[in-house]
Amino acid sequence: GCCVMQRCIDSASNEQKLQLVRQISKNALALVRDQFGNYVVQYVLDLDFSIVRVELIQEFSGHIASLSTQKFSSNVIEKCLHVAAPHVQAELIEEVMQPNALSMLLQDPFGNYVIQTALGIAKPEQYRRLVEEIKPLLPALRNTPYGKRIQNKIAKDGLDTRM
Repeated sequence: GCCVMQRCIDSASNEQKLQLVRQISKNALALVRDQFGNYVVQYVLDLDFSIVRVELIQEFSGHIASLSTQKFSSNVIEKCLHVAAPHVQAELIEEVMQPNALSMLLQDPFGNYVIQTALGIAKPEQYRRLVEEIKPLLPALRNTPYGKRIQNKIAKDGLDTRM
């Protein structure tokens, strides 16, 4: 079904494509949790429909932390961080920076990749704030493989001019 849907999008006229993409957006929360549906959503995120992309990403608002901890949807959240307009990226990062969310994501096997992506794309001021929120949590992460990745990324970035 995933490949068929992608081919339908490719073959559709612009009007049909917009209809298909809007229907996918309406069902995005369910699709991103599915082992194949998440690929359809990622495909739509790569399309050159910036208005639809914003609408689609907004469907995840309020669910970023929980979606970041699931195998399939975490890939979609990372993709959102990469393709979103800068103001939307900032909103997504703000959502993962919430104290309860950040602590959970740092210790999660999928969520930590979302945090790494956020660290990689955050603008300098937001990056500094994100690092400041992470620093007090580092001691609890030292003995976890996920925590070590985050710690190494921050240490490596410490040489970066963004710090």
